[in-house]
Amino acid sequence: MSEHHHSHLYRERQARLLVCLVFVLLRAADALVIYYSFFPSNPLPFLRGLTVGSVLWTTVLLGGVWRRQVWARYFLIGVNWCFIALLSYPLLLAWGRSEPAASSPYLLIAGGLLLYTAGNTILIRSRRIRHFANA
Repeated sequence: MSEHHHSHLYRERQARLLVCLVFVLLRAADALVIYYSFFPSNPLPFLRGLTVGSVLWTTVLLGGVWRRQVWARYFLIGVNWCFIALLSYPLLLAWGRSEPAASSPYLLIAGGLLLYTAGNTILIRSRRIRHFANA
């Protein structure tokens, strides 16, 4: 096997591992958001259903990235930003009412937001994923 072929396989494995990491980050974020959605202070009662939808569409879109479909990465990034914006609403409401944002429900939603943002940042910034998905 040539040196070029080895380095290509190595970069592809790294990209696939990063896609797996994004999958884990998004599933952990979904778990935190679903747990948050059961709190009575949740101002978005439909959040549970949206999060289940998030699990489905992010899995399908990550599958598209895995299969090297160019559009899937871009669409996933855009949809994740929309979900992040929606999840910011409960925190903004809490801060507007001068409630302590360090309480348990708000830590859950903040943790979910951080994990979603981390996953999206990897999708955007990773040269390995970008090259892998655009090949």
